[in-house]
Amino acid sequence: MRIFIKIIIVFAVITYIVASCNTAKTPVMGDTIEVQMRYGTPDSVWYNSKQTEKPLVMKMDKPSFKGDFYDIISTMHVGDSASFKCDADSVFIKTFRMPSKPSEFSFIDSISFNVKLISISAPDGNQK
Repeated sequence: MRIFIKIIIVFAVITYIVASCNTAKTPVMGDTIEVQMRYGTPDSVWYNSKQTEKPLVMKMDKPSFKGDFYDIISTMHVGDSASFKCDADSVFIKTFRMPSKPSEFSFIDSISFNVKLISISAPDGNQK
């Protein structure tokens, strides 16, 4: 099995690395994806799906901005992993859909994500 590593910098705000197995199709809007995900800051973990009983299941959505979570996931294949950082303001406002970054996080410049794509299901429920 070949593994390809892509390192991409988008607008000097978002940096991500994708380790790709290139074994299947990529998810598109409307698909249901199952991921293992951990995110937080360099000194704390805010969420880790490995600490739950099941992987995180979510619907693929339209990206809010170039290089956001859904934009990066749409380039991944089942089995791929990605590590990326996003500007904290963009994550809170555009991805979490909050009116502004909460004041208690004012000192945080970026949020780091580590994601592994476990499965992709089409809207009809069939695995891709």
